[in-house]
Amino acid sequence: MKVILARWLLLKGKRFKLLISMLLPLIVTIVITSIYHYTSDDFRVPVAVVVEEDAEVTSIIEGLKDADYIKLDVYDDINEPLRNLEQYQYDSLFVFDADFNEKLQNNERRNIIESYYTDRSFTYDAVKELIASLVQEEVGQYRLSQQVQTLQEDWLGENNLSFNDIVDTKKEIEEETNLVNQKFNFQGQVMEESPESSLNPLLIYGYAVLIFAFFTFDFVTRETNSETKHRFLYLSVSYKTFMLVSFLSLTILMYGFDIISYFILMDSKTNLLILLTYRLVINAFVFFTAFLSRNILSLYVNALLIFILLLVTQFLLSIIRLPNGLTWLASFHPVEELVSNQHNIYLVALVLIIFFIWLRRDNLVRS
Repeated sequence: MKVILARWLLLKGKRFKLLISMLLPLIVTIVITSIYHYTSDDFRVPVAVVVEEDAEVTSIIEGLKDADYIKLDVYDDINEPLRNLEQYQYDSLFVFDADFNEKLQNNERRNIIESYYTDRSFTYDAVKELIASLVQEEVGQYRLSQQVQTLQEDWLGENNLSFNDIVDTKKEIEEETNLVNQKFNFQGQVMEESPESSLNPLLIYGYAVLIFAFFTFDFVTRETNSETKHRFLYLSVSYKTFMLVSFLSLTILMYGFDIISYFILMDSKTNLLILLTYRLVINAFVFFTAFLSRNILSLYVNALLIFILLLVTQFLLSIIRLPNGLTWLASFHPVEELVSNQHNIYLVALVLIIFFIWLRRDNLVRS
């Protein structure tokens, strides 16, 4: 208890800075994710679609909305979107007229959709091809429905299946047996989930924790390279023991901020224990870096190099698949393990071994 009190007294004048550095990872994550979600639509191409009365194009509209590069607006009249297109507010405009479905049923292939674009339209061809593929899928559903109904009449002498019933059954079968979406793996091979397209708050929070941990533990560099360290030669408590207690005290305090961040930022799939383990690993890594740094400038330079190194290696891990025998190497990347929601056993064991050697060496010297 006296050691913790001594640490608190030595941090006089720096306590507010410590609290801010512990709170900043949460603030930075909230700000960056908010900006990302607010500006994500600005990078999508505005496209307008006019659906006239009696045109059933729900599946086509949903397919266009699922496209990452399209910001879709749907109208029931052509006047307003056409005027906006002339003012370059839209990249292109597509019109599904009232007899669109009738044309599909009659197997018509020409002039079934009206399209408009300007001299500044640069994604018109891509959107047109996407609509063509969605229309072709709709045509296939009509043909399938007609064939099923014809077979039912020929063999059973009745026709009690509607178009929607046949399409719904087709979609259920596709979801259950579609080999394109099935995941295969060899026995014993671990399947890796593909990362989501949206920004993962864990990724931002993980790197923010790393960066601001250096500002939290910079006092270790100052005290290790000052006269403070030599005062412990005359005390019953060694300097390393004092620093170890300081490390554990600050880590426990940071756990409180991590738990708050967990309930604010994370979803139910994220494991709180993994987040707390990540904090322990990062704090230990930063603590020893600060202990070995000769001055504050070298500490911050090391922090920048470590940040860049982890960022580059994580990018490489995302585009390069490691051989089966070397997949364990990814376990030594703390942020990658955090984002993957994996328990970082290797790094925890490494931290414990380093602490043991660090303290044991001090005891051997004193003896």
